[in-house]
Amino acid sequence: MSFALTSAFFEMPAVERSQDSLPAVERNNGSAERRREGSRTPPRGGESLESGAGGDKAVDIKQQVADAFASQLPTITQQVTDACTQPIKQICATACEGTVQELTGRMQKLEQGQAKLEIGQDKLAKQLEELSEKVSTAMGLLTHSSSAPNLGSQAPQHLQGFPPGDFVPDVTTSNFYRKPDPTKLFLNTRDRVCVSRDNFFAAIVTLAGEAGISEEHFDLQGDALDNRFEMLFKGQSAAPRALQFYQSLQLGRGKWKVQEVTDDLDDKIQFFVQPDKNGAQIRREVLAKNLKDILLPLVGTKQVFLRKSIGSLLVDRRVLASIFITGEHSARIQFWFLCSGQGGI
Repeated sequence: MSFALTSAFFEMPAVERSQDSLPAVERNNGSAERRREGSRTPPRGGESLESGAGGDKAVDIKQQVADAFASQLPTITQQVTDACTQPIKQICATACEGTVQELTGRMQKLEQGQAKLEIGQDKLAKQLEELSEKVSTAMGLLTHSSSAPNLGSQAPQHLQGFPPGDFVPDVTTSNFYRKPDPTKLFLNTRDRVCVSRDNFFAAIVTLAGEAGISEEHFDLQGDALDNRFEMLFKGQSAAPRALQFYQSLQLGRGKWKVQEVTDDLDDKIQFFVQPDKNGAQIRREVLAKNLKDILLPLVGTKQVFLRKSIGSLLVDRRVLASIFITGEHSARIQFWFLCSGQGGI
């Protein structure tokens, strides 16, 4: 900027230069001449030293400097702009290049992750398809297997211990498929030990009271001294009360309440309570117990549970086999799955 002002200053006409720009000899001569004139004619009162031709020249010089600066201002501005443009461009380019590189790296990582995700989805889809094929194949084999259960239907009633739907009992038919009496319970002592009916009635009254049933709701039939008794419930709620009493004896997980009666020697004798059953149900339970004795040594260390209500044997909480009564003198065994044990079932 100083260079521009100096140039403008030296570009002024020679006649308009100030006294400071004259040579030293001329300045000295002028000064001496002014001193002589001053000594001859003193300035008037109120008249400034800057008035006159010298003051006008100073104002003109200032105006010329201002005009020169104004005329050179665009050039100076352009020079400053040109000098700053390249560094600013370089700074912006460097910053943008770093940002672009960072974004490019992130995009590459995102694309790589997307590719891995697509590969994983393809693998999962193939695994699901293979699993679906295996399940379909297994279901097909299960449908055509002669030993597989039909999960969509139940066994006929005569195979569950109940008479067929068209069965009509009369005096000529057997009691094998008779309808059990829901108001009757059978009681028998362990090892067929005979006890008095009065002692048995007292023990039953205690158990019935725990179930909320009074002695007025049932009768106990049997000999004065016997090992078998019948508990007959009375009234319109006889069947529900019989079920209530029987279920009150079950504690769950195969455990039962203590059922004991004292004999004439004050010894405690265990007794059992069972609902009424027809011949088909009894045969199914007996055959299921015999089947358990046969299979128990063949399953190794696994436990075998007997569910008498359905005549089935359970291993690992799965039904291994079931007994179905097909007639008074016939039955069949249904195996639901193969159990690998010591005997190789």
